Amino acid sequence: MSGARKSGKRSSRRAPAGVNESLETWRRGLRRLADQGKLLCLLGEGMEALLTAALDGKNRPVDEAVAAATLLHVAQGVLGVGPHQDIRASVGGALRPRSRPTPAKGPLRGALGLPAADSFLEGRDLSAAWCPVIWVGSQEIRGAWASLALGAGIDGVRRVIALRAGSVRDANVADELVADLVARGLPSASGILVVTSGSRTLDASVERGWGHRAILSHCRHRVLDEVLSHVVESERAVVQAQLTGAWSLPSDEGRALLQDLVKRLERNAPGAAERLARSVEASLVVDLLDVDEPLKERLTSMGTCGMAFKRALQWGGSTEAGIQGLATGLMVWLGRTRRLMGWQVLGSLAAVLQRTVAASAPAPRP
Repeated sequence: MSGARKSGKRSSRRAPAGVNESLETWRRGLRRLADQGKLLCLLGEGMEALLTAALDGKNRPVDEAVAAATLLHVAQGVLGVGPHQDIRASVGGALRPRSRPTPAKGPLRGALGLPAADSFLEGRDLSAAWCPVIWVGSQEIRGAWASLALGAGIDGVRRVIALRAGSVRDANVADELVADLVARGLPSASGILVVTSGSRTLDASVERGWGHRAILSHCRHRVLDEVLSHVVESERAVVQAQLTGAWSLPSDEGRALLQDLVKRLERNAPGAAERLARSVEASLVVDLLDVDEPLKERLTSMGTCGMAFKRALQWGGSTEAGIQGLATGLMVWLGRTRRLMGWQVLGSLAAVLQRTVAASAPAPRP
Protein backbone atom coordinates (compact mmCIF):
# COMPACT_ATOMS: atom_id res chain seq x y z
CA MET A 1 0.00 0.00 0.00
CA SER A 2 1.45 3.37 -1.01
CA GLY A 3 1.20 6.60 0.94
CA ALA A 4 0.94 7.18 4.65
CA ARG A 5 -1.43 4.96 6.59
CA LYS A 6 -4.31 6.80 8.18
CA SER A 7 -4.37 7.02 11.92
CA GLY A 8 -6.56 4.43 13.65
CA LYS A 9 -7.81 6.98 16.15
CA ARG A 10 -11.46 7.86 16.13
CA SER A 11 -12.47 11.32 15.11
CA SER A 12 -12.72 13.80 17.96
CA ARG A 13 -15.93 15.18 16.49
CA ARG A 14 -18.84 14.32 18.74
CA ALA A 15 -22.44 13.92 17.69
CA PRO A 16 -24.79 16.60 18.99
CA ALA A 17 -25.98 15.73 22.48
CA GLY A 18 -29.55 15.54 21.25
CA VAL A 19 -28.94 12.53 18.99
CA ASN A 20 -26.64 10.39 21.14
CA GLU A 21 -29.45 8.18 22.40
CA SER A 22 -30.83 7.62 18.92
CA LEU A 23 -27.35 6.96 17.53
CA GLU A 24 -26.90 4.19 20.06
CA THR A 25 -30.20 2.67 18.94
CA TRP A 26 -28.97 2.69 15.35
CA ARG A 27 -25.71 1.05 16.40
CA ARG A 28 -27.59 -1.69 18.23
CA GLY A 29 -29.64 -2.34 15.12
CA LEU A 30 -26.50 -2.69 13.01
CA ARG A 31 -24.82 -4.94 15.58
CA ARG A 32 -27.90 -7.17 15.63
CA LEU A 33 -27.64 -7.68 11.88
CA ALA A 34 -23.89 -8.13 12.13
CA ASP A 35 -24.37 -10.90 14.69
CA GLN A 36 -27.01 -12.67 12.61
CA GLY A 37 -25.46 -12.36 9.20
CA LYS A 38 -21.74 -11.93 9.93
CA LEU A 39 -22.06 -8.53 8.31
CA LEU A 40 -18.78 -6.65 7.81
CA CYS A 41 -18.35 -3.12 9.07
CA LEU A 42 -20.08 -1.14 6.30
CA LEU A 43 -19.14 2.45 6.72
CA GLY A 44 -16.20 2.56 9.16
CA GLU A 45 -15.25 5.88 10.71
CA GLY A 46 -17.85 7.76 8.65
CA MET A 47 -20.76 5.93 10.30
CA GLU A 48 -21.31 8.39 13.12
CA ALA A 49 -21.38 11.38 10.77
CA LEU A 50 -23.84 9.64 8.42
CA LEU A 51 -26.15 8.69 11.26
CA THR A 52 -26.07 12.19 12.67
CA ALA A 53 -26.98 13.62 9.27
CA ALA A 54 -29.74 11.06 8.77
CA LEU A 55 -31.34 11.97 12.08
CA ASP A 56 -31.11 15.65 11.15
CA GLY A 57 -29.82 16.57 14.59
CA LYS A 58 -33.02 15.59 16.36
CA ASN A 59 -33.36 13.22 19.26
CA ARG A 60 -36.21 10.96 18.15
CA PRO A 61 -36.84 7.33 19.11
CA VAL A 62 -35.97 5.00 16.24
CA ASP A 63 -37.01 1.38 16.01
CA GLU A 64 -34.01 -0.95 15.66
CA ALA A 65 -35.51 -2.66 12.62
CA VAL A 66 -36.01 0.72 10.96
CA ALA A 67 -32.45 1.70 11.85
CA ALA A 68 -30.92 -1.50 10.53
CA ALA A 69 -32.82 -1.42 7.26
CA THR A 70 -32.00 2.25 6.72
CA LEU A 71 -28.31 1.57 7.32
CA LEU A 72 -28.43 -1.19 4.76
CA HIS A 73 -30.10 1.17 2.29
CA VAL A 74 -27.34 3.76 2.85
CA ALA A 75 -24.69 1.10 2.36
CA GLN A 76 -26.37 -0.12 -0.82
CA GLY A 77 -26.24 3.40 -2.21
CA VAL A 78 -22.59 3.87 -1.27
CA LEU A 79 -21.58 0.51 -2.72
CA GLY A 80 -23.80 0.68 -5.80
CA VAL A 81 -25.55 -2.57 -4.98
CA GLY A 82 -28.74 -3.34 -6.91
CA PRO A 83 -31.99 -4.56 -5.32
CA HIS A 84 -31.42 -8.18 -6.32
CA GLN A 85 -27.79 -8.40 -5.14
CA ASP A 86 -26.38 -9.53 -1.83
CA ILE A 87 -24.81 -6.44 -0.25
CA ARG A 88 -22.22 -8.55 1.54
CA ALA A 89 -20.91 -9.82 -1.79
CA SER A 90 -19.92 -6.26 -2.73
CA VAL A 91 -18.48 -5.49 0.70
CA GLY A 92 -16.61 -8.77 0.77
CA GLY A 93 -15.31 -8.25 -2.75
CA ALA A 94 -13.96 -4.82 -1.88
CA LEU A 95 -12.36 -5.72 1.44
CA ARG A 96 -11.57 -9.41 1.10
CA PRO A 97 -11.25 -10.35 -2.61
CA ARG A 98 -10.63 -14.03 -1.93
CA SER A 99 -13.53 -14.48 0.50
CA ARG A 100 -16.64 -16.33 -0.57
CA PRO A 101 -19.89 -14.67 0.55
CA THR A 102 -22.56 -16.87 2.07
CA PRO A 103 -26.28 -16.47 1.43
CA ALA A 104 -28.11 -14.11 3.75
CA LYS A 105 -30.50 -15.76 6.18
CA GLY A 106 -33.33 -14.78 8.50
CA PRO A 107 -34.10 -11.10 9.09
CA LEU A 108 -31.01 -10.07 7.12
CA ARG A 109 -32.39 -11.79 4.04
CA GLY A 110 -35.69 -9.98 4.55
CA ALA A 111 -34.01 -6.56 4.77
CA LEU A 112 -31.86 -7.07 1.68
CA GLY A 113 -33.01 -7.21 -1.93
CA LEU A 114 -34.29 -10.67 -2.81
CA PRO A 115 -34.03 -12.50 -6.11
CA ALA A 116 -37.10 -12.01 -8.29
CA ALA A 117 -38.43 -15.51 -7.58
CA ASP A 118 -38.21 -14.85 -3.83
CA SER A 119 -40.31 -11.72 -4.27
CA PHE A 120 -43.33 -13.99 -4.66
CA LEU A 121 -44.07 -14.58 -0.98
CA GLU A 122 -47.70 -15.69 -1.17
CA GLY A 123 -48.24 -18.53 1.28
CA ARG A 124 -44.87 -18.11 3.02
CA ASP A 125 -43.88 -16.94 6.48
CA LEU A 126 -43.68 -13.14 6.36
CA SER A 127 -41.92 -12.38 9.64
CA ALA A 128 -38.74 -11.38 7.74
CA ALA A 129 -40.54 -9.60 4.88
CA TRP A 130 -40.69 -6.09 6.28
CA CYS A 131 -42.91 -3.99 3.99
CA PRO A 132 -43.78 -0.58 5.44
CA VAL A 133 -46.17 -0.06 2.49
CA ILE A 134 -48.69 -2.47 0.96
CA TRP A 135 -51.36 -2.09 -1.72
CA VAL A 136 -54.47 -4.27 -1.63
CA GLY A 137 -56.82 -4.38 -4.61
CA SER A 138 -58.99 -6.56 -6.82
CA GLN A 139 -59.65 -6.96 -10.52
CA GLU A 140 -61.84 -9.11 -12.72
CA ILE A 141 -59.70 -11.41 -14.87
CA ARG A 142 -61.46 -13.20 -17.73
CA GLY A 143 -64.74 -13.41 -15.85
CA ALA A 144 -63.45 -14.19 -12.34
CA TRP A 145 -62.32 -11.81 -9.62
CA ALA A 146 -58.86 -12.00 -8.04
CA SER A 147 -57.38 -9.99 -5.16
CA LEU A 148 -53.75 -9.05 -4.65
CA ALA A 149 -51.70 -7.74 -1.73
CA LEU A 150 -48.47 -6.18 -2.95
CA GLY A 151 -45.77 -4.99 -0.55
CA ALA A 152 -42.77 -2.71 -1.04
CA GLY A 153 -39.69 -3.52 1.03
CA ILE A 154 -37.31 -0.90 2.35
CA ASP A 155 -35.11 -1.69 -0.66
CA GLY A 156 -37.87 -0.67 -3.08
CA VAL A 157 -38.44 -4.20 -4.39
CA ARG A 158 -42.12 -5.09 -4.78
CA ARG A 159 -43.23 -8.44 -3.38
CA VAL A 160 -46.46 -10.37 -3.82
CA ILE A 161 -47.50 -11.22 -0.28
CA ALA A 162 -51.03 -12.55 -0.81
CA LEU A 163 -53.40 -13.74 -3.54
CA ARG A 164 -57.08 -14.53 -3.13
CA ALA A 165 -59.93 -15.56 -5.37
CA GLY A 166 -62.78 -13.05 -5.18
CA SER A 167 -62.98 -9.31 -4.55
CA VAL A 168 -61.99 -7.48 -1.38
CA ARG A 169 -65.38 -5.78 -1.56
CA ASP A 170 -66.65 -9.14 -0.29
CA ALA A 171 -66.30 -9.11 3.51
CA ASN A 172 -65.26 -12.78 3.68
CA VAL A 173 -62.50 -12.31 1.09
CA ALA A 174 -61.20 -9.14 2.77
CA ASP A 175 -61.26 -10.69 6.25
CA GLU A 176 -59.48 -13.84 5.10
CA LEU A 177 -56.79 -11.92 3.21
CA VAL A 178 -55.94 -9.64 6.13
CA ALA A 179 -56.17 -12.45 8.69
CA ASP A 180 -53.78 -14.51 6.56
CA LEU A 181 -51.20 -11.69 6.50
CA VAL A 182 -51.50 -11.31 10.27
CA ALA A 183 -51.19 -15.08 10.87
CA ARG A 184 -48.12 -15.30 8.64
CA GLY A 185 -46.41 -12.61 10.68
CA LEU A 186 -46.26 -9.59 8.35
CA PRO A 187 -44.37 -7.05 10.52
CA SER A 188 -46.67 -4.23 11.63
CA ALA A 189 -45.47 -3.21 15.09
CA SER A 190 -43.64 -0.17 13.67
CA GLY A 191 -46.62 0.83 11.54
CA ILE A 192 -47.75 -0.08 8.05
CA LEU A 193 -49.25 2.14 5.35
CA VAL A 194 -52.08 0.31 3.57
CA VAL A 195 -53.13 1.81 0.22
CA THR A 196 -56.67 0.86 -0.88
CA SER A 197 -59.36 2.03 -3.27
CA GLY A 198 -61.44 3.19 -0.31
CA SER A 199 -63.66 0.11 0.01
CA ARG A 200 -65.48 0.25 3.35
CA THR A 201 -65.38 -3.54 3.53
CA LEU A 202 -61.61 -3.78 3.10
CA ASP A 203 -60.90 -0.82 5.39
CA ALA A 204 -62.95 -2.46 8.15
CA SER A 205 -60.98 -5.70 7.73
CA VAL A 206 -57.67 -3.80 7.90
CA GLU A 207 -58.73 -2.02 11.08
CA ARG A 208 -59.81 -5.29 12.69
CA GLY A 209 -56.59 -7.02 11.72
CA TRP A 210 -53.98 -4.38 12.58
CA GLY A 211 -55.83 -1.78 14.62
CA HIS A 212 -54.04 1.55 15.06
CA ARG A 213 -50.84 0.09 13.57
CA ALA A 214 -52.33 0.33 10.05
CA ILE A 215 -52.62 3.76 8.45
CA LEU A 216 -55.02 3.86 5.51
CA SER A 217 -54.39 5.82 2.33
CA HIS A 218 -57.25 6.03 -0.17
CA CYS A 219 -56.57 6.21 -3.89
CA ARG A 220 -57.39 9.77 -4.97
CA HIS A 221 -58.21 8.71 -8.52
CA ARG A 222 -60.77 6.21 -7.26
CA VAL A 223 -62.26 8.70 -4.79
CA LEU A 224 -62.57 11.27 -7.56
CA ASP A 225 -64.26 8.83 -9.96
CA GLU A 226 -66.72 7.57 -7.34
CA VAL A 227 -67.63 11.05 -6.09
CA LEU A 228 -68.23 12.29 -9.63
CA SER A 229 -70.42 9.28 -10.40
CA HIS A 230 -72.94 10.70 -7.90
CA VAL A 231 -72.84 14.23 -9.32
CA VAL A 232 -74.98 15.46 -12.23
CA GLU A 233 -72.95 15.89 -15.40
CA SER A 234 -73.27 19.68 -15.50
CA GLU A 235 -71.58 19.97 -12.08
CA ARG A 236 -68.79 17.41 -12.53
CA ALA A 237 -66.13 19.76 -13.90
CA VAL A 238 -66.56 22.14 -10.95
CA VAL A 239 -66.45 19.37 -8.36
CA GLN A 240 -63.42 17.78 -10.03
CA ALA A 241 -61.54 21.10 -9.97
CA GLN A 242 -62.38 21.59 -6.30
CA LEU A 243 -61.20 18.10 -5.36
CA THR A 244 -57.92 18.24 -7.26
CA GLY A 245 -57.31 21.76 -5.99
CA ALA A 246 -57.83 20.71 -2.36
CA TRP A 247 -55.39 17.83 -2.75
CA SER A 248 -52.74 20.19 -4.11
CA LEU A 249 -52.80 22.38 -0.98
CA PRO A 250 -51.13 21.85 2.41
CA SER A 251 -53.07 19.27 4.42
CA ASP A 252 -54.80 21.70 6.80
CA GLU A 253 -56.09 23.90 3.98
CA GLY A 254 -56.99 20.89 1.87
CA ARG A 255 -58.97 19.31 4.73
CA ALA A 256 -60.95 22.52 5.27
CA LEU A 257 -61.86 22.72 1.58
CA LEU A 258 -62.82 19.05 1.39
CA GLN A 259 -65.03 19.33 4.47
CA ASP A 260 -66.70 22.42 3.00
CA LEU A 261 -67.29 20.54 -0.26
CA VAL A 262 -68.90 17.66 1.67
CA LYS A 263 -71.39 20.10 3.25
CA ARG A 264 -72.27 21.65 -0.11
CA LEU A 265 -72.70 18.25 -1.76
CA GLU A 266 -75.08 17.11 0.98
CA ARG A 267 -77.79 19.36 -0.43
CA ASN A 268 -77.87 18.14 -4.04
CA ALA A 269 -75.69 15.01 -4.16
CA PRO A 270 -75.88 13.15 -0.82
CA GLY A 271 -74.27 10.05 -2.33
CA ALA A 272 -71.23 12.10 -3.38
CA ALA A 273 -71.09 13.74 0.04
CA GLU A 274 -71.12 10.39 1.82
CA ARG A 275 -68.42 8.96 -0.46
CA LEU A 276 -66.13 11.94 -0.02
CA ALA A 277 -66.71 12.25 3.73
CA ARG A 278 -65.26 8.81 4.49
CA SER A 279 -62.13 9.52 2.44
CA VAL A 280 -61.26 13.06 3.56
CA GLU A 281 -58.63 11.96 6.08
CA ALA A 282 -57.45 8.87 4.17
CA SER A 283 -56.87 10.90 1.01
CA LEU A 284 -54.67 13.36 2.93
CA VAL A 285 -52.69 10.95 5.11
CA VAL A 286 -49.64 10.84 2.80
CA ASP A 287 -49.44 14.65 3.02
CA LEU A 288 -49.45 14.37 6.81
CA LEU A 289 -46.65 11.79 6.61
CA ASP A 290 -44.65 14.40 4.66
CA VAL A 291 -43.80 12.17 1.69
CA ASP A 292 -42.31 13.90 -1.34
CA GLU A 293 -42.71 13.10 -5.03
CA PRO A 294 -42.25 10.80 -6.85
CA LEU A 295 -43.05 8.36 -4.03
CA LYS A 296 -46.06 10.42 -2.94
CA GLU A 297 -47.88 9.72 -6.20
CA ARG A 298 -47.43 5.97 -5.67
CA LEU A 299 -48.84 6.15 -2.14
CA THR A 300 -51.92 8.22 -3.03
CA SER A 301 -53.12 5.89 -5.78
CA MET A 302 -53.65 2.24 -6.61
CA GLY A 303 -51.53 2.63 -9.73
CA THR A 304 -48.79 0.31 -8.48
CA CYS A 305 -51.29 -2.47 -7.86
CA GLY A 306 -53.09 -1.74 -11.12
CA MET A 307 -49.84 -1.97 -13.06
CA ALA A 308 -49.12 -5.36 -11.49
CA PHE A 309 -52.50 -6.62 -12.72
CA LYS A 310 -51.98 -5.14 -16.19
CA ARG A 311 -48.43 -6.41 -16.74
CA ALA A 312 -49.20 -9.82 -15.29
CA LEU A 313 -51.98 -10.28 -17.83
CA GLN A 314 -49.90 -8.77 -20.64
CA TRP A 315 -46.72 -10.74 -20.00
CA GLY A 316 -47.98 -13.92 -18.37
CA GLY A 317 -49.40 -15.55 -21.48
CA SER A 318 -51.99 -17.49 -19.46
CA THR A 319 -55.55 -17.93 -20.70
CA GLU A 320 -56.86 -18.96 -17.29
CA ALA A 321 -59.36 -16.89 -15.36
CA GLY A 322 -59.07 -15.22 -11.98
CA ILE A 323 -56.32 -16.09 -9.56
CA GLN A 324 -54.79 -18.85 -11.71
CA GLY A 325 -54.06 -16.55 -14.62
CA LEU A 326 -52.90 -13.76 -12.31
CA ALA A 327 -50.41 -15.95 -10.42
CA THR A 328 -48.76 -17.09 -13.64
CA GLY A 329 -48.31 -13.56 -14.92
CA LEU A 330 -47.11 -12.12 -11.62
CA MET A 331 -44.06 -14.38 -11.64
CA VAL A 332 -43.07 -12.93 -15.01
CA TRP A 333 -43.82 -9.36 -13.93
CA LEU A 334 -41.73 -9.65 -10.77
CA GLY A 335 -38.74 -10.76 -12.83
CA ARG A 336 -39.00 -7.74 -15.12
CA THR A 337 -40.24 -4.90 -12.93
CA ARG A 338 -37.92 -2.29 -11.46
CA ARG A 339 -37.83 -0.88 -7.97
CA LEU A 340 -40.60 1.41 -6.81
CA MET A 341 -39.99 4.94 -8.04
CA GLY A 342 -38.90 7.12 -5.11
CA TRP A 343 -37.96 4.09 -2.99
CA GLN A 344 -34.90 5.88 -1.57
CA VAL A 345 -37.03 7.64 1.07
CA LEU A 346 -38.87 4.52 2.25
CA GLY A 347 -36.50 4.32 5.23
CA SER A 348 -37.47 7.82 6.32
CA LEU A 349 -41.15 7.00 5.78
CA ALA A 350 -40.80 3.91 7.96
CA ALA A 351 -39.42 6.03 10.79
CA VAL A 352 -42.30 8.51 10.43
CA LEU A 353 -44.81 5.65 10.48
CA GLN A 354 -43.29 4.37 13.69
CA ARG A 355 -43.59 7.73 15.40
CA THR A 356 -47.14 8.21 14.12
CA VAL A 357 -48.26 4.80 15.33
CA ALA A 358 -46.57 5.30 18.71
CA ALA A 359 -48.38 8.61 19.16
CA SER A 360 -51.75 7.04 18.33
CA ALA A 361 -51.35 3.93 20.51
CA PRO A 362 -54.36 3.42 22.80
CA ALA A 363 -53.76 4.09 26.47
CA PRO A 364 -53.27 0.93 28.59
CA ARG A 365 -56.30 -0.22 30.50
CA PRO A 366 -56.19 0.45 34.24
